[in-house]
Amino acid sequence: MTPDQFIATYAPAAQRACAGTGLLASINLAQAILESGWGASGLTRSANNFFGIKAGKSWRGPVVTLPTREQRPDGTLYTVQAAFRKYPTPEAAFQDRVALFRLLPRYHRLFRVDTVAAEAQLLKDCGYATDLQYPAKLVSIVKKYNLTRFDS
Repeated sequence: MTPDQFIATYAPAAQRACAGTGLLASINLAQAILESGWGASGLTRSANNFFGIKAGKSWRGPVVTLPTREQRPDGTLYTVQAAFRKYPTPEAAFQDRVALFRLLPRYHRLFRVDTVAAEAQLLKDCGYATDLQYPAKLVSIVKKYNLTRFDS
């Protein structure tokens, strides 16, 4: 799938998931691009999981267990086996991302910012990703593909 095809296919799901929440569809879509490798990751292909969302203790749905790379605050990379949420459809993954942010108090600050840079930085600060360059990567994707056109 080309970048244009990916964006055309999944931008509507990102917009629907973020509508009326204060979250930016551009960041939602950029995360899907980054986390799924444009939909090519094994996690996305096997579980419709575009966001690398792990199956925590409260998850009651199906899971898939795969290796994942994490990064310590000092920059050291390591690999762990993790259980990830499995979704019936891509749309369900986009919706669940927003539901997770509403559910977990550590993400509530995301609903109070309104810029791409601020939302990207807060995703890192709230513990969504361990990659030290995560905010910069998201902002770069948003800019390169003009994803702000999907923000309402």
